[in-house]
Amino acid sequence: VFSFDGTTLTSIDVADTASNANGVWGDGEYIYVVDGSPGIYAFSFDGTTLTQEDLFNTGGSANDVWGDGEYIYVTDGTSTLALTFDGTSFTEVSRVASYTGTGSVWGDEDYIYVGDQDLIVAYTFDGSTFTELDSYDTLDDIHGVWTDGTHIYLANRSRGIRAMTFDGTSFTEID
Repeated sequence: VFSFDGTTLTSIDVADTASNANGVWGDGEYIYVVDGSPGIYAFSFDGTTLTQEDLFNTGGSANDVWGDGEYIYVTDGTSTLALTFDGTSFTEVSRVASYTGTGSVWGDEDYIYVGDQDLIVAYTFDGSTFTELDSYDTLDDIHGVWTDGTHIYLANRSRGIRAMTFDGTSFTEID
């Protein structure tokens, strides 16, 4: 954890994880770190000290994490999981199997976007079940997904950054 006063970047605390930290996301109260085969960690931070609250083994190799305020979504190479965290422990709510190997996840208020090797897949989640709406073959591995609520941006390995839209039914690539 670092602080920045506009001039100086200062290290405040470090929490080691068992493997290789692959992704981080926070909900304003907890910090979630995905760490390969150990799974996903939840940490609290009181301004000076990181404290591990829980570790959940996803069963795969946790790659990325994002949350919508109610659920925490984790990709682990074999599936995408929806979890909850109550401040003490994670609970798995649901999972959906991947096509070839999930890597990245991000979403907006309507959809969850998962980079599944060279596919970008759009899902909805109703609190118990993932529903796939569409998938689009990008022809190269997706290493990152982010959306501003209008466009979906992909870090698409050798094909660079790509911008897409999703209308609830299908993806369209922006030239």
